Amino acid sequence: MPSLPRPFRSESSVRSAWLIGALALFAATLATTVPTISAGAQHANRLALAVAAIALAAVAVVANGRWPARDWRRWLLSLALGAACVTGVFNYYRFDAKRFVDIDGHADVTYYYLNSKYFDELGYYELYPAMLVADRDHRHRLDHITRFRDLNTYRNVPVHHAFERADDIRTRFTDDRWRGFQHDLDFFLKTGTRGGWDYFLKDHGYNAPPTWTVVGQRLSSWVPVEYVAWITHVDTALMLAAFSAVAVTFGLQPMAFCLLFYVSTASGKWPVLGSSLLRFDWLAALIGAACAWRSRRPRLAGGLVAYAACNRIFPAVFLFPWCIGAAAHVLRHRRIAADDRRVVVGAVATVGLLVAGALLTQGATAFVDAAQNLLLHNSAKSYSSYRVGLGDALLFAGERDRGQIIGGIPAKEAQLAGLKPTLHAIGLVTVVWIATYIVQRRPAPHAAMVLGFFPFFALTTPQINYFNVRILLVLWHITSLSQPRHAFGLTALFAIEAMAAATQVGGAIAYTWTSMTSVGLTVYCAAMLSWLARDAWRNEPPGDDAVDTRSPWPAAASIGIAVALAGTVFAAYWTAQRVPPPTRRIDLDQLATVQRPGAAWNGPGTVRLDRSGVAIDLGRISRATTLELSFDNNDRYLVRYLHGAREIASHTLQREPNDPRKGLAVRRTETPAAATRSGFDRIEVIPHGGDGRYSLGHLSLSAEPSR
Repeated sequence: MPSLPRPFRSESSVRSAWLIGALALFAATLATTVPTISAGAQHANRLALAVAAIALAAVAVVANGRWPARDWRRWLLSLALGAACVTGVFNYYRFDAKRFVDIDGHADVTYYYLNSKYFDELGYYELYPAMLVADRDHRHRLDHITRFRDLNTYRNVPVHHAFERADDIRTRFTDDRWRGFQHDLDFFLKTGTRGGWDYFLKDHGYNAPPTWTVVGQRLSSWVPVEYVAWITHVDTALMLAAFSAVAVTFGLQPMAFCLLFYVSTASGKWPVLGSSLLRFDWLAALIGAACAWRSRRPRLAGGLVAYAACNRIFPAVFLFPWCIGAAAHVLRHRRIAADDRRVVVGAVATVGLLVAGALLTQGATAFVDAAQNLLLHNSAKSYSSYRVGLGDALLFAGERDRGQIIGGIPAKEAQLAGLKPTLHAIGLVTVVWIATYIVQRRPAPHAAMVLGFFPFFALTTPQINYFNVRILLVLWHITSLSQPRHAFGLTALFAIEAMAAATQVGGAIAYTWTSMTSVGLTVYCAAMLSWLARDAWRNEPPGDDAVDTRSPWPAAASIGIAVALAGTVFAAYWTAQRVPPPTRRIDLDQLATVQRPGAAWNGPGTVRLDRSGVAIDLGRISRATTLELSFDNNDRYLVRYLHGAREIASHTLQREPNDPRKGLAVRRTETPAAATRSGFDRIEVIPHGGDGRYSLGHLSLSAEPSR
């Protein structure tokens, strides 16, 4: 990457002091005045942050070409960027200090703490059966579970499959270890919800390779479960170190854009930083490797990429561009470059240390089991609503709720399996494409490593949290922002997050917003690969692309094109998903039979709905201030208040998060103030995501004020 453009150089010490003071005051104000927000408000704020990032990037492009070095507007740009980052960090934890101090959801840390600590007994396949047996012998917190996922086959099976093997499972443990496992398990079970553990036991289990277990097992064995929150913040420290390295190596403002992306991306939504055990070590290592290469520390760079690859496998793809460059150098000069030798030394030393530790503590069998488990985990059988990749984009047909997914997720699994040959072919073409660019242009290693993202996206369909790796792309683009392709790329990355957040705010299911992310990244990758192909055959000397110091308007135009393209894609989707008015109309009297929570969703007095919903005629103008509605608790519903043909207000209803009951949920809520003021004579209830089977129990309006 070239040297940083003028807007990214440090301000004077005086201005920096004022900047730090202003941001500290702003952070203190947010901490003391803003209450905890809902998940929906968090999504809306992420949308605003992504849009703000695009605007700030556009201002930075203009600043680079037009504003003098000490212009006060540069200080305002830094202040605005810093304020966006501070707001983003608070929003990441939903303005709730407890979410930072405590563990926000124990599911992820349960996998990595329990399974690593007791890996000798559990291996990769016995976590779920051991949990069921240990709990039945102890506290009976999982007695409501009827099925769990067999991690040998990924099929959901009845719980008696675990209980039939109870003696075999117990004999894997010594008496002390079994009591310790029961104690540690109960610590986690008493913190979660019944529904949460039902989902947990149908997830895909522990997938860390033996080289990760070497490190994770040491931490989980040293720290008692009651203090697990201490070691979950190891990730926090690692990410702080990674962002600090970016600030030192590339500058404060590139670091700020990277941080702003992290707090605005859906990829950072789960697991929450500080609530998991070494789930971000690979990301911190890759960011550190980019900084090490930029600082001409090849041994450290090689060691960090090797560490990331050993602990999450897929980061090895980010070493592929360096391999191409090193091989090309050997072919040209008949010798290995000195820096390339140092990369090899760092990588080999790291791999040797981790592999030796894994062999000594777990044996060779663990590597065989890990390979089989990884193949199963990366197969179509592991496909879920939270996957992102080219395959996911090709499968997406605009579905907004589960009722629209014909055949459900299993049908998507089968379709993805059929796409594998096509995806492999596209991945091979991408690899050749990237290799050609590297051979022709000879980019520096820190610029080349990010190109590994393109085959990663084409060949795999991992969970969305692994797409935090796009921070490397943000760093790549922001340090050459005055070039049109980098202005386009940075804008596209934030625009994709804006689309995903808007889809979430609109009430779509997880499959929809992850698939929208996949579609957006497909467009982004196609555009970037096209630019790389053009650059590969330019009649210019090889090396890093020079910073364009001419007019800023071509780069600014690229930002506009990216915004327009993202807006067109999202508008087309949203137009197709516009909710039409219900075709069915009923009177309020048909929903007069009051239903209790947990009553059968299709029992007496209920009204079954299709996807278009139902319009409920009130027979009069109502100004009620509260509404009580019972509905199938598997679903989410859009409630619209109308006066004649005019919609006055709307909101969504779904069951309380901690309500484990099946059947009907009963929610009592305030009607929107606009509806109370204007009055309404009709209420429309429209399914807004769920399992495809919808029903209402009763609807009542109360506390209606006199005029």
